[in-house]
Amino acid sequence: MDAKTTYYYLLAIADQRDETTWGLHLLDLANQGLHPDYTIANGGRGLRAGQAAVWDDGPCHGDVFHAERDLVKLAFFLENRAAGCSTIRQKLERKMERAKKWGQGQSLSRKLAYARQAEDQAIELAEDIRTLTDWMQNDILSPVGPDLQSRREPYDFVVEQLRGRENLWLHRIGPVRHMLENHRDNLLAFAGVLDERFAEIAAGNYASQASSRLELFRL
Repeated sequence: MDAKTTYYYLLAIADQRDETTWGLHLLDLANQGLHPDYTIANGGRGLRAGQAAVWDDGPCHGDVFHAERDLVKLAFFLENRAAGCSTIRQKLERKMERAKKWGQGQSLSRKLAYARQAEDQAIELAEDIRTLTDWMQNDILSPVGPDLQSRREPYDFVVEQLRGRENLWLHRIGPVRHMLENHRDNLLAFAGVLDERFAEIAAGNYASQASSRLELFRL
């Protein structure tokens, strides 16, 4: 689909979505004259390989939707986990209060201490991931923001912060960190397009102002 006009240039039912299938459909469109300056797609290998085979000089940028979705899902999961740890700690505290009345509170003290420690760690991790997610979503991957070069450093910082917390929840944080690390240039490619457009606008404005000044000088 063309993002600007919402025109569907390819909509077909297919049994596979591998390189060959994508390549055949895209080649048919290329023969009809379709040759985009660049495309935007998810990380599907079949799609990207098929496009590379047909338009080897056409870049395929990464769509930020899936990256943001994975980050948000991770943040929600960890927040729910932290809330669950709080619930367990509260239940143990109530049990402790009842046990103390019968002089049996000592039996739950170790469990309660562990529950409090687990809650603190879960809350801290959830808050850290939410901060990183909001930063990535609202600043680094937002269309409104700095130039491409200025986005790369904070992007890499977020990736490193995720890496440093993988040991706390490897099978949840690891895949998200891996995806962000491998697709940085694709995901930030839109910022390079914006930089080029802004440069063209600035150059056009400068030329227009220079022409106006020259006209005034002639008058």
